[in-house]
Amino acid sequence: MKLIVRLTFFVLVFVSCSSPDDIVDSQTIIAGKPGTSSGDSICIDSLTHTPFSRIRKSNTAGLQYVFNVSEANQNKHYYIVFKGRVRTNYALSNAAIVLMAFYKDKQQLCWMTAPLRPFVVQQNNWNYFLDSIHIPNVMNDVRYTTLNAFAYLGNSNFENMDIDTFKVTLKRKEEL
Repeated sequence: MKLIVRLTFFVLVFVSCSSPDDIVDSQTIIAGKPGTSSGDSICIDSLTHTPFSRIRKSNTAGLQYVFNVSEANQNKHYYIVFKGRVRTNYALSNAAIVLMAFYKDKQQLCWMTAPLRPFVVQQNNWNYFLDSIHIPNVMNDVRYTTLNAFAYLGNSNFENMDIDTFKVTLKRKEEL
């Protein structure tokens, strides 16, 4: 018992002394709110009676997050963390979360993906996902000014991709 107490104390001291990443922005994107959806449909869950996003068409975006990076926050390293629930009728799903970065002339700098397939444990049931993407301080020697993350269904015929409670957290990585 004493060993467990000491170990717990050590972990708490270690965690409290470590420097956490700074949270720059955090949003929960809920289906049906104006400006949060793109090519998806808003459906109502029969059990919970809450809205969720459904994408039925290949190569289509759904719930989205947009963040304008202030000049003071440019040239920093970031992590963008995605959390939520996904449901699909395909075991080998092409569902993903996509991150795009743009610079001042709205020119696209990158297209990064976090596949949701590893999180689909059960078809046709809600599966929780939690993943992140590292965003370097510059891309191709250019500072980005806008970040756009969204649910995306890749090239997949007859697949339905449902997203519920899409939470996005943008964290600035502490410089070492």
